[in-house]
Amino acid sequence: MDNFYEILSKHFLKETTAAEEAQVSLFIEQNKTEYLMLKRLWDLEGAEVNITDFDTKTALDKIEKAVQARKKETPKVIPLYTYLRRIAAILVVLFMVTAAGYYLYSDMTEENIVIAENTNTSKGKEVILADGTKVWLNKNATLQYPNRFSSSIRNVELKGEAFFDVAENKEKPFVITMNDSEVTVLGTSFNIKNDSTETKVTVATGKVGVKASHINASVVVTPGYTAFLNAHELVAYENRDKNFMSWKTGIFEFNNTPLTEVITYLNQYYEKQISVVDETSIDCNLSTKFSKIALSEVIEILRITCGIQIIEEKEGYKIE
Repeated sequence: MDNFYEILSKHFLKETTAAEEAQVSLFIEQNKTEYLMLKRLWDLEGAEVNITDFDTKTALDKIEKAVQARKKETPKVIPLYTYLRRIAAILVVLFMVTAAGYYLYSDMTEENIVIAENTNTSKGKEVILADGTKVWLNKNATLQYPNRFSSSIRNVELKGEAFFDVAENKEKPFVITMNDSEVTVLGTSFNIKNDSTETKVTVATGKVGVKASHINASVVVTPGYTAFLNAHELVAYENRDKNFMSWKTGIFEFNNTPLTEVITYLNQYYEKQISVVDETSIDCNLSTKFSKIALSEVIEILRITCGIQIIEEKEGYKIE
């Protein structure tokens, strides 16, 4: 196991071989929560951590064992600085393992993970975190968060779409992890929409930092702008989508918007879905506003405005 601490430290230093990285990947797959805690402590880069249970002697004994084991291997020349750097890294990882154990298993831990999953297909689900941050989850979204924030950062994980109204705390940044990206804020409100291929962050108030580790890029997003991230790029642009929060608010505003695009927005908000048999046969743009009206009224607006036939079915509506 000591050898694995060395491999893990090399992973954080980006010095692993392909075989070693495969071991780390397996560890992450089986111990995701523990790995996230270790990474978080590593990223603190020397910040004070109040861990009373850390046993320095035990850690040093483990280092000594690792060193003695290395002496039995085939000798090879290693620059002194590099060697000491690696030993120091092992010590840091051992400290992090002890620290992580403290946070994970003590009564004062922040890692009593709570998972909120919104399977309600009719409306968003509101979640209030321990720091007062409010999160509205869209359909099929999942939020993983601790039942209390006790470290120097407030970290949560998101899959799907959600709107955040983050409680301000300049001493504890709020970090949202998604796939290969992170969103960091102090106190602001914004919408995040992410899936396996792309992420969009649209800011309503304050400033939001978006970081993409897989392409080593970052941007700061201000109100009225959106950050877009995929496998190849991270860019920020002016948000022209007036309906980016319609799934939450039920307020829609369309200006010469194609009917197929209108239907996409409506399906995000209403429980019953609208389907189109043949999209190529629809030639209608819509200019209108409505707020939290019944879907039956929306259907009537579409029917009259576009002159189309809409059939009501058990699961929703079908446009032929």
